[in-house]
Amino acid sequence: MAPEFGRAWVFAALALAALVGILFALFPQWDLAIAQVFWDPARGRFPYATTALPNRLRDLADWLVWLILIAAGGALVLKLVFPRRKMPMRPTVALFLLVSYALGPGLITNGILKPVWGRARPVSIEQFGGQKHFTPWWKPGGECDRNCSFVSGDASSLTWLLAPASVTPPAIRPVALAGAAVIAVGLSGMRVVFGRHFLTDVVFGGVVSLLVIVLCQRLILRLDDARIEAALERAGLRLRSLAPPQSDGKPEDPV
Repeated sequence: MAPEFGRAWVFAALALAALVGILFALFPQWDLAIAQVFWDPARGRFPYATTALPNRLRDLADWLVWLILIAAGGALVLKLVFPRRKMPMRPTVALFLLVSYALGPGLITNGILKPVWGRARPVSIEQFGGQKHFTPWWKPGGECDRNCSFVSGDASSLTWLLAPASVTPPAIRPVALAGAAVIAVGLSGMRVVFGRHFLTDVVFGGVVSLLVIVLCQRLILRLDDARIEAALERAGLRLRSLAPPQSDGKPEDPV
């Protein structure tokens, strides 16, 4: 299968990152100004943060992500447990989904960028009733200790939905990609409205995932499915051979 996202997607992602990065580095107060739009000083909070519908939609999107990952991981596990059976999902697709999520929303977003940058969330900074200081997107070493703002884990995870959408059947792929894009943009944007992320957090979170998806497509989806499934079958048979023999329930003969 040829990668769904070509050079145009890579160029667009890099161009967006460069444009936003340069503008918000020159004018870091824009992040504050955008967050200020959704802040209610009279009540001292971001009022839309408790709105039921977008929060429910976010929960549903999270469940969708995990169901897809469980399906991909389950396909690999079933092949190891029942090595003679045909996999219910192409092995390259299963690996593509698992690796792209592990690298994008997993390692790069939550494992590296969040703890290294330590950027405080809008709701935690002085301008919006918190106690921490605002830091521009480009400056690591902020005052946040854990689960920090840059980059947005929600945006990274939601953008990752483009990965499963890109391997749907060709007849429905355009609709799947459009739906995934709407979910990613809409729900990621709500994190800005809720005061949980700055706009730059969301943009760079999405860009990270998109670039990882493209890379994984080029490295994984071009592999040979038959060879991978055969290797998994051999591994499953090897694991089965290492398992202790099952007892027939008869007592052993005394020596």
